[in-house]
Amino acid sequence: MRLIDRIYVKVLSWRRRFLGDYTFVLLLAILVGVVAGLASVVLKSIIHTVETYTTTLTSKGFFLVVPLLGILLVSALKHFFFRKVSTFSGIGSIIYSIARTNARIPGMLMYTRMITSGLTMGFGGSAGLEAPAVVTGSAIGSNLASFFHLGHKFRTLFIGCGSAAGLAAIFNAPVAGTLFALEVLIPHFSTEIFIPVLISAASGSLFSQLFMEGEVLFQISEVSTFKAIEVPLVVLLGMLSGVTSIYYTKVGGWVQNRLKQMESWYLRAIFGGLLLGGLLFAFPLFYGEGYLSVRSLLDHEVTGLYESSLFSYLPDSAVVMSLFLVALVLLKPIAASLTLGGGGDGGMFAPSFITGAYLGYLFFFVVVLVFPSWEVNPTNYILLGMSGVLAGVMHSPLTAIFLIAEMSGGYTLFIPLMIIVACAYFMKLYFNQKPIYLQSKLLEDIDFEHQEAISLHQMEMQDLLETDLRKVTPEMNLGEIVQVIATSKRNLFPVVQDQQLLGVLLLDDIRPIMFDTARYQEIRARDLMILPPATIEWNESMSSVLKKFEKTSAWNLPVVDQGKYKGFISKSNILSEYREALRKSRDID
Repeated sequence: MRLIDRIYVKVLSWRRRFLGDYTFVLLLAILVGVVAGLASVVLKSIIHTVETYTTTLTSKGFFLVVPLLGILLVSALKHFFFRKVSTFSGIGSIIYSIARTNARIPGMLMYTRMITSGLTMGFGGSAGLEAPAVVTGSAIGSNLASFFHLGHKFRTLFIGCGSAAGLAAIFNAPVAGTLFALEVLIPHFSTEIFIPVLISAASGSLFSQLFMEGEVLFQISEVSTFKAIEVPLVVLLGMLSGVTSIYYTKVGGWVQNRLKQMESWYLRAIFGGLLLGGLLFAFPLFYGEGYLSVRSLLDHEVTGLYESSLFSYLPDSAVVMSLFLVALVLLKPIAASLTLGGGGDGGMFAPSFITGAYLGYLFFFVVVLVFPSWEVNPTNYILLGMSGVLAGVMHSPLTAIFLIAEMSGGYTLFIPLMIIVACAYFMKLYFNQKPIYLQSKLLEDIDFEHQEAISLHQMEMQDLLETDLRKVTPEMNLGEIVQVIATSKRNLFPVVQDQQLLGVLLLDDIRPIMFDTARYQEIRARDLMILPPATIEWNESMSSVLKKFEKTSAWNLPVVDQGKYKGFISKSNILSEYREALRKSRDID
């Protein structure tokens, strides 16, 4: 045995002897948080390092070339080196892994997303680093749990821990990171998991601060006290945030789907990169993550953003400025979708966040323009817009509320945050019920809203298959069939020839003639067999299997694999296993 294997065995043995399950969970939660925090630091460092070189090109022409080079480079890396995980597309794929692949996330994702996302945004791709941080953290959690031979429920728990730590490290917001994991990725677990997830989020945030000391995403110092008279304005902004969320989801999804229909990866990268380059040429503030533009809005330096765009060639007026801000709201989702659809890597979390900031400032600008005597704080409405659009696009209202509360350094805006998120989320759900990360054909038949459905998807066909049924051939006579019945405890018998299922014999159909010895040589199995009411394919989903049982009212159905007989599945066995899976999925003890 190799040295590393001996150490591994000793670690597992020591763990079982000296650590209780829950103590081990808490210690592993800290480890997951620290490693995920480190990954977020590396991701930020890659982006900043690459940006240092790309932004030295001061000519505006570079905006047309650099994003194209970045998307081509990332697409080539995914095609030639990271092909095994190239289809793993963020939060939706994490949820799919929990529901369908036993919470196993490929180990390559512990580092590949840091590289591809860092290069994408370093070269000017208009996307967010939060989703890559969440994917990387989730992969770390899943693989550390697998390393210690933990089962599905613990792998799922540590996926939540890793995602919370990744998000918390980016925003320095451990509560928001925790709520994101519980709200989006693992919403149906018991309250016992709150502590491990919170510990991971806090660990990731603290570890990130050690290396990125002094780096603050936004300096927010001008938040003013909310006044009850502003409620109508907040409600109106909430409705507009909901409409913007719908626009973001629809347009963003459409752009990405159209690009992904192009079979050639390099043509897709060239087309998406050129369109993105054109947008960046017109609006340089879309370059990279885009947080610098939000900082400018918070610092009341919108004129600089305006003058860097093609709008600077238009006459300087309030109407033109309003049109400029409208363009930002409408085009930011397109820039993000071109980045991701063209082959770049990143997330939609930050772009939706930033779109909300543009919307909030636009709303403030129009209110002041129409009612110049009103005292309205732009910082308040920028933050409220960020929260509203984020809640609508990501379907994460609690995350949106607490993220802004943590970033603003207090709960001064807590009530208006609750109001705007409620309005935006209601609008989004009323017209469009799916968040952007679930709009994929891969996820169409999964019901993510119900724990029962998720537990059902976790069940494996091989665990339910019954193979103890005695097979008969179509040429067997009644006498031979009776001998088979005498040695069997079952009341149905598959008729199989050359591994192909031809039909089924039922004991109830044979019983009236089974003692008529005069007919033993006369009657054959082919004369008595019936076709099963339905057959189940080996790779069929459990939800589809249950639908077949409901439709046929059968208690047993045969399973075939490309026509070859595999065995039977019983409804009672499914229900028994399902109840056990549901119980286990709610517990970590």
